[in-house]
Amino acid sequence: MSNQLLIFCCSAQAGVLDMIGDFLDAMTKRTGWSFTVIGGGPDPALDGRIRTVSVHKGLDLYGLTFSKALPKYRETIIQPYSKFLHSVYRKYSVFSLNLKLTINGVSGIHSQVIQIKT
Repeated sequence: MSNQLLIFCCSAQAGVLDMIGDFLDAMTKRTGWSFTVIGGGPDPALDGRIRTVSVHKGLDLYGLTFSKALPKYRETIIQPYSKFLHSVYRKYSVFSLNLKLTINGVSGIHSQVIQIKT
């Protein structure tokens, strides 16, 4: 993967947690509900290994988010989801990643082949 594409992917993936957090903050304010979002996939910063993340909004009576309130959250939620992601991306041991980049005001589609390490 080129350095430029690696930086783009890593930046987008790092920013997704903030974007999800902002979205969940807005939805919590609008609805009064609590939310959990779980996501993941191949992470270029980890040489294509699967990364799983979760974001939570809302606190229980003890001031805990869902991930903290559920004693075995990692084992009962994150690990099965991570296993699911491995099955999703296993069939793509090599896949083509097409990204629209804008660099110095010039847009274009850039393709990159990424090796997924499962």
